[in-house]
Amino acid sequence: MEAQLKRAGLISRSFENFGKLGRGLMTMGACLSRMEQLKKRWEEFEKNHETLEESEDVDKKDDYFVQDQYSIVYEAFLTNLGLYQDHLLKVKKETLQIGAQPKVDESIAEMDFNRAKLPAIVIGDFSGDIQDWVRFRDTFKEMVIERPNLPAIFKMNYLRTYVKGEAEELLREVPSGGEHFPTAWKVLLSLMTTSDYSSIS
Repeated sequence: MEAQLKRAGLISRSFENFGKLGRGLMTMGACLSRMEQLKKRWEEFEKNHETLEESEDVDKKDDYFVQDQYSIVYEAFLTNLGLYQDHLLKVKKETLQIGAQPKVDESIAEMDFNRAKLPAIVIGDFSGDIQDWVRFRDTFKEMVIERPNLPAIFKMNYLRTYVKGEAEELLREVPSGGEHFPTAWKVLLSLMTTSDYSSIS
């Protein structure tokens, strides 16, 4: 229950915490990354809510159920998602007003086009098992890193989506945004490189 309430707080304060980065760091890439993170946390919250409802060890008279926290957090999720979408539109509008508008327009259009046409990339989760590392590393390189014209922000999103466990905890220390993808990938390589598996990296 404690973990569920923590998720609820992170969802409710998501955009507020994003704002603490400061205007200079509230970029389009950072916004997209936070939106993906928010959606992922809601999925975790929803899944755990079902587990709590089905568990006979959980007191259904707990404030969590009495106050209908599920509905409250769902509304908070939608509100925060809307704030991110509004901010994204604002950043796009400001970007179009700077410099050569046709080039900026083309860049944004290309980014949206790539996002829209990309098929669901099925790589399979990586939980940190060294026996599964080579498969994940090679598949991720082929389908994501080496994919032509794929924006770095989407590479970062794919990485955060499929990496679980200890590796996921380390990636959370890396700032959001596509410009930080090379750092995130190096962090993962460093984690999986040991004296016994030096050839794997």
